[in-house]
Amino acid sequence: MPIPKTYSLKTILEAMDKLIEAHPILSMVLSDEFEDNDKNHLKDNWNVTKDLANLVKTFGMKRLLSLANGYGAGNTKGLYKMIRTIIKIFKGEYPILVKGSKPPIIVENTFDKKFITDFYAETLDLHDHLAKFLIIESETTYYLFSQVHHIIFDATSAGVMKNDIQTLLDGGSIEYDDTFLYTSALSHEIRESEIFDEAMEHYESVLANLDKTENLPEDKKGKGYSMSYSNLNIDKEAFKSFLRETGTTENIFFTSVFAYALSQLFSGDNVLISIIENGRDILNENFIGMTSNVMPLVLDCHDQSIESFVDYMSKMVFGVTRYSFYPILYLYLNYNFEVKTLFQYVPKWIADELTDIEDISSSEIVNTVLNSYDDFLTELFVQVHQTDDNYRLIIINSNKYSKESMQKLQDAFTTIISNIFDADKSSNISGLLKENPEG
Repeated sequence: MPIPKTYSLKTILEAMDKLIEAHPILSMVLSDEFEDNDKNHLKDNWNVTKDLANLVKTFGMKRLLSLANGYGAGNTKGLYKMIRTIIKIFKGEYPILVKGSKPPIIVENTFDKKFITDFYAETLDLHDHLAKFLIIESETTYYLFSQVHHIIFDATSAGVMKNDIQTLLDGGSIEYDDTFLYTSALSHEIRESEIFDEAMEHYESVLANLDKTENLPEDKKGKGYSMSYSNLNIDKEAFKSFLRETGTTENIFFTSVFAYALSQLFSGDNVLISIIENGRDILNENFIGMTSNVMPLVLDCHDQSIESFVDYMSKMVFGVTRYSFYPILYLYLNYNFEVKTLFQYVPKWIADELTDIEDISSSEIVNTVLNSYDDFLTELFVQVHQTDDNYRLIIINSNKYSKESMQKLQDAFTTIISNIFDADKSSNISGLLKENPEG
């Protein structure tokens, strides 16, 4: 977040103190205690050993250690405590948060990219602090960077925090935010209810064809991540007409396009992805916390009519959205799989609050930060952002995948969108990938 030097450093630090005071969740840390949501919870060292072996089998030791570092558990003092923390988080158990000390605010008076990359490269310790901040001074601007653990923070929270900081810098006041206390209680209440078991039964059908899915072909031995984006330039009137005629939503539409475009990189029809649901609505968004949910889907992308595919996707997406509270890590362990492809549609009321790519001081910094996470990030993360004028496609991918394969994905995505509005909805969806599809 760039802050002009019309604001003094003292004013910025005072605003940060007020922000942390108004949002006590930023000062929370992970307790040694957990609320057990698994009937086979840890009781002794033998169970710890069995659960650790299961995790290693699912993720592999290298991936597990990388994920542990990403979650902050890798910094936990004491091997047994670290392992216990990792297992409980990965089993979907709800962590108990307790009040900790004020999160660190680091100030550097010279603009050096290394300060930024080092700041993000050092992971958070769950038991010490779940947030930290960096202020860097350049000749004309202060830059405020933050790293907040996803246990207490989601993308919408970033916008809330940004707006609150600006309000405080301008001399305004913000309300005390204790929403996280209620969301935590609700989460625990749901896990004790019948709907939690109902969700598990639903996922049995959703993941029934899990063994028919493939991993995205790795056609390169690169390390780290790359990011690209492009404007979609959608005919908005034609788009509205399509949504109205098919009775679907923007989220369903873009998820459908992505799923079918992705299927072109596989030899089979079944693809495994996860979608991200925001977890709050436009009328109840102004708080800091973690409400986003990740939901896995095994999707059958065989060639069929456009109308039937969109209808199928609607049923699949709405189905898992109803049970969005169900912890994905719990599914990982029960079904022995991991989703490496994420998709998210980001509506304007959320996208407006996210830092725009052009606003980041350097693409080199962005790529360095992404690459510092090693294997912690998902291997393919695709978003569609609604902008003031249109929509934007953003792809973050592991460099295990070549530029050619990612370009093929992007081309399939944009080609489908270019052709779908003029096509006969009873025609096969595969025809949308042709240069001049028949209506």
